[in-house]
Amino acid sequence: MGGGQGRRTLSVGEPGTGTERSNQGMATPTKKTLTFLVLTLALSTPLHWLIATGESSHSYSAWLMWTPGIAALLTQLLFTRGIAGLGWRIGKPKYLLMGYLLPFVYVSLVYALVWVSGIGPLDVAGFAKTMGTQAPFTLPSPAPQAAAALYFATWGVLTTAWATLGEELGWRALLVPELARRFSFTATALLSSLAWAAWHVPLTVLAD
Repeated sequence: MGGGQGRRTLSVGEPGTGTERSNQGMATPTKKTLTFLVLTLALSTPLHWLIATGESSHSYSAWLMWTPGIAALLTQLLFTRGIAGLGWRIGKPKYLLMGYLLPFVYVSLVYALVWVSGIGPLDVAGFAKTMGTQAPFTLPSPAPQAAAALYFATWGVLTTAWATLGEELGWRALLVPELARRFSFTATALLSSLAWAAWHVPLTVLAD
């Protein structure tokens, strides 16, 4: 039909290409999703327990963040015999910028709601003290607070990206695409958000 009209070029890792097409019958969205969730629960439960019963969560938090990533890798290997379908390509600059800025936006909105509603206090002094003591450098007051905030918003993001990659591989690279194969955009967003939030509840409630 006139120069390939109506054709769609599939990129590497999309469902229906490569090994995923050869395993199409077995790698159903439901099976892959359930396998991923079960593996994530099995891998993260011991770490949640250690965090809940230990003195500090910092010793285990990075390992915990990688449990969804390990579960995604295992699930992908189990169903497709490869890991090409986990979105390893770097995204467009505008999406990378949005991914960097949007967390600041919605975190600010949540904190503002908490402060305005009175659910939690606005502890400027406590925040300034934390920012001034956690950065790996010492500056005369009041520079530590501003410098530390800038440090954590730039270099701190890069140095912790290796840990957050684990969650991104699990929730975004595997769970979201598999849900999208079966559900609408809205349902996919709600279901993935529910799974993500439920997984974080023990850490939020029990960690120090």
